[in-house]
Amino acid sequence: MYPVCTHRAPNCRLVRAGEARRSAVALDVMASGTPIVGKTGGADVAFVGASWPLARFEASRKQITLRLSILGLRYALGPEDVTRLEVWGSIPFFRQGIRIRHVNPDLPRRIIFWSLGGAQKLLDEIRQTGFVPAARTGDTRVGVPVRLLTVVVGILLWNAAFALTAPLSSTTGPTMSALLPLVLAFAVALVIPRSQHLQAVVLRRGRHVGEIMPFLRLVTLVTGLLLVIFSVLIVGSHAV
Repeated sequence: MYPVCTHRAPNCRLVRAGEARRSAVALDVMASGTPIVGKTGGADVAFVGASWPLARFEASRKQITLRLSILGLRYALGPEDVTRLEVWGSIPFFRQGIRIRHVNPDLPRRIIFWSLGGAQKLLDEIRQTGFVPAARTGDTRVGVPVRLLTVVVGILLWNAAFALTAPLSSTTGPTMSALLPLVLAFAVALVIPRSQHLQAVVLRRGRHVGEIMPFLRLVTLVTGLLLVIFSVLIVGSHAV
């Protein structure tokens, strides 16, 4: 399938023998189903970015896997889920990666991985594992998965929470009630994946919560960290 010797040279037979031994080892690994291509880099999933080295990509004959360790997310796609793998980006060797086009409705439409090196080289390595996209239909989803009205109402409620918890006087320091907007955002992002009723309010018909999981995990992470930091600062200011 892949040429192992392309030059006419006296040592061509030796090159073929060495390549044959390495190919035999690779085939054994592929038959076991364990990853034979592994790259550390960055990712863009549903427009939520994870910089290098927070993303891990692995490929084998049976599936490709993308892990976002900081968000606790893992995406695994088999050949039947993927329509094609394509080069993404216009800056070779810097931030050029591959985009995974797939048909799994539970996953975000936009899944991109990049690492140091060439994207075409990574695609060639994936092909050598034996992974071949086999999805027969394309992704039919159109537009954003969330209801725009829900987004508008959420922004209004967020601003209202800030207005209600604002100090009445500039001489008084912040109190724990000032954390109410962060608490609300943290709670909503945490509850949406666990509540089908809330998902029906937030998501458009036929869309899945998995499409917005990167954003929800990011909101949970950021608001959780801010709650801890501001709580310590407020308690410290009242203790002085």
